[in-house]
Amino acid sequence: METNRKIMTLTATVLLGLLLGACSDTASNSAAPQSETTPATTTETTSPETNSGTGDAPATNESTDTPASTDNESSTSSGTAGSMDNRPESQSFELMATGELKKYPATLKKGSSYSLYVFDGFTFDSSANQLMLTDKPKNTATIEPLPADFNLDELRKQGKAELQKYGEVKEYSGDQLAESPMSQARLLLQVSNEKGTYNYIVWEPEGENGYIFHTMIPESEDAGTIGLQLSTSLSTVKAE
Repeated sequence: METNRKIMTLTATVLLGLLLGACSDTASNSAAPQSETTPATTTETTSPETNSGTGDAPATNESTDTPASTDNESSTSSGTAGSMDNRPESQSFELMATGELKKYPATLKKGSSYSLYVFDGFTFDSSANQLMLTDKPKNTATIEPLPADFNLDELRKQGKAELQKYGEVKEYSGDQLAESPMSQARLLLQVSNEKGTYNYIVWEPEGENGYIFHTMIPESEDAGTIGLQLSTSLSTVKAE
């Protein structure tokens, strides 16, 4: 009898120990929950690529068949009013040259029956109606006033005859001249080759008689800028 009581007591002690151990494990798991890993978030910022180009943007392209134009031919004037049709005596023009906008100062000059703006570094001979680059006088533009009753078809024939000695004559108009200072030309004939660019331009300002511009720009590293300045000056021709 005594032996059976000891066995029962021992069995109860073992069962109690197992029960307490199970409770201890459960309490431990409740007190220390498994940590949750939060995935990292990466924010990628992409900066837009900015393209920048360089190179001349002449009003009338001196290296290709089709005249090119500047991305911006707007002008900013400054100075005091002159006596020639109340135009400022000096004016600054913002032109696209060597891939960037630059300001070029110009002075109002008087021709035989008109005035125009002439950039620094250029010379205007009013007696010969000729505009030229002072240091490179072969870069020229001759201005020829036209009568009120000029015939455009006849001038086209005359222009082709004048330019054909330089090579193949091509005519440009409309969208081909959209951004050029010569965009309003009634006629633009051109020969462009390895020696230079030669233009025959009929220009008729609104409400005025017309002009013929004969230009010659020898091939050079800065031919584009020279051509742009010549064209811009010619676009300012206005009757007195």
